Amino acid sequence: MERRPSGTDGRSRLVALTPAGKKLIDKAFTAHMANEARLLEALSPTERAGLERGLRALAQSLGV
Repeated sequence: MERRPSGTDGRSRLVALTPAGKKLIDKAFTAHMANEARLLEALSPTERAGLERGLRALAQSLGV
């Protein structure tokens, strides 16, 4: 991670991932998606669709 002073506000810092940080995040994200797929394998297509509908309704109720 890189931190550098803001060009407009001396009290704040801009934070950015380094190339190594981006590579690490990509690796973690890929592993996370594979794990989610593994967890959902136990559900039938109908059950997955129901889960998706339920999660969409929850997200909407939370304003997400």
